[in-house]
Amino acid sequence: MAIELTIRLPAELHRRLEARARARGQPLDQVVVEELARGLETERERTLEALRSTGLIRPLSEGLRRLIIPGVTHEEVRQILSRTGGKALSEIVIEQREG
Repeated sequence: MAIELTIRLPAELHRRLEARARARGQPLDQVVVEELARGLETERERTLEALRSTGLIRPLSEGLRRLIIPGVTHEEVRQILSRTGGKALSEIVIEQREG
């Protein structure tokens, strides 16, 4: 459901939005809505999207998803891992990079 809204924009902002709409080949109102929505995204959402778009993070595989135990908290996992002993994963990675 769409709501109609009338707002007053500074002339410079209106000019920039019109230029962006022309460059994208989109209607001005569509560009305004997209820019407003992007502006309302949280920093976390923007960071995650940037990481996804560069391939630095990706969704879990089905195999990994099947290993998830519902209801187990991050703290419980941390405690279990702290009892396993041995080197921290970060230490192992550093050693492998140096070797």
